[in-house]
Amino acid sequence: MRTFLKVLPVFWLSMLWVASGVDAQQQINPAVEFLKQLNLPSATGQVWEGEITFKREDSKKKDVDEGGPGHTDRVIDIHTINASATVRFCGCGRFYISDVSRNWSEKWERGHIDVYDETMCPNKDADGKSKPVPVSPGNEDSNMERGSARLYTVKDDKEKEALKNAYKTKPDGVLVRMVTIPYQGKYRLDAFVEVFTDKTANAESLKTEVCSQKRKHSRIYRKTVPLTQKPQKSETGGEDDTLIHSESHPIPGLFGFSEDILLPEGQETIEGKKTLVDKKEQRPGDWNRKTVVTWKLRMKNYCNDVFNALYEDLAVAEAYNDPTLRDRAAWDTIAYRRMVGQQARQTHQGYNPDSSSNTSIEMYAHKCGENDKTTCCKEAAEKKEKCCVEGAKDAKESLRERCLPDVIFDAVYAHERRHVSQCKMDPDMFPPNNVGKLGVYETDAYMAGIRKYISWLEINCPKDHRLAEAKARLATLKANRTR
Repeated sequence: MRTFLKVLPVFWLSMLWVASGVDAQQQINPAVEFLKQLNLPSATGQVWEGEITFKREDSKKKDVDEGGPGHTDRVIDIHTINASATVRFCGCGRFYISDVSRNWSEKWERGHIDVYDETMCPNKDADGKSKPVPVSPGNEDSNMERGSARLYTVKDDKEKEALKNAYKTKPDGVLVRMVTIPYQGKYRLDAFVEVFTDKTANAESLKTEVCSQKRKHSRIYRKTVPLTQKPQKSETGGEDDTLIHSESHPIPGLFGFSEDILLPEGQETIEGKKTLVDKKEQRPGDWNRKTVVTWKLRMKNYCNDVFNALYEDLAVAEAYNDPTLRDRAAWDTIAYRRMVGQQARQTHQGYNPDSSSNTSIEMYAHKCGENDKTTCCKEAAEKKEKCCVEGAKDAKESLRERCLPDVIFDAVYAHERRHVSQCKMDPDMFPPNNVGKLGVYETDAYMAGIRKYISWLEINCPKDHRLAEAKARLATLKANRTR
């Protein structure tokens, strides 16, 4: 069980522990190699953290009447699109997407209205002679469509899964990456954001020939249905009066850009702005189009976060290994845990921790019952284990959402896996119900996580003076292990 020093510990039979931990990108070794390629210090525990924003503004407008007296010949073509997408990310190479927001607002009105105030129709007089006579209102031939579009949104988990499957870029239609351009000393930044839009439109057409008294009228109603539904189409009415209902799936779209960038040695910020589309109308009805992308990336140093987590674990391990606390607690494991937490917090505060660092995640070793049907226990049964680690998936996602490195997850998971091994060796005594065994088990589990932190820090933060101190504390802990 892990004790998190910023809160009073709460303990369950399943040995809950709240871990200090950080995880932000894919693997630390690829991250380090990438930093070496960027001519930055290779052992700084740094990764990129950034934001890219696309903004699109399109419009066109044409509303002219080219008719003459007694004749309306109006052409309408009005259309506006305002859309944007912002991506926040972190990591190296291919980045982890921590947040993405999409917006889409679109409206249009288009059509042609051709109407005569009157039309001359042939008419026979009393003598049987044909003589044109005016008929008012006259002939009409018009069609008009009005519509709008917005960002497609899902309403339940089934629709959410369907949308994820529809994206070409997995898992959520977003990709941000930065790769080396060989032999040029440059790096290429790529970003792509897919969008799906929900469109609704109503169209109507009317054709009237007053002389023959023929009239054709049609209406079309278009709408978007979820990806989980099959689009339908229906048509009612006759040839002269038709009503159509037409459904379709959301329409895909894409924001994207690639940019070659230079990164001088020692530079820790990359930012820029680029106009991707800039088109001006030449005459009424032409598009005005403008799409702009802005980006800013900065280096983030994780050494402090990892040292904070390491020092927490060292303080708790040292407290669990203190024989005086075991003697004072006697048989009371609840009192023992409380005393361990108090002493560990006092020790940790003595090293001036960064109070703004939040690297906590939640995982715990769970003892499986005879009829336990949880996924965790099913997997444990396949391995012939009596216990399993609950919460690992959510813990990793929590760290990634905060753009923190994998080592915290690795350390916390190593701690809990050590409890799983203890459970396998001594299932009848797990979780421990006496102070002596509890202290031994927890010290052993914390040391498993501490080794993960130190290995990471040796690669990424080797010149930090705190590393030697942490190694010395671990060596003392090993030398003074109580059993």
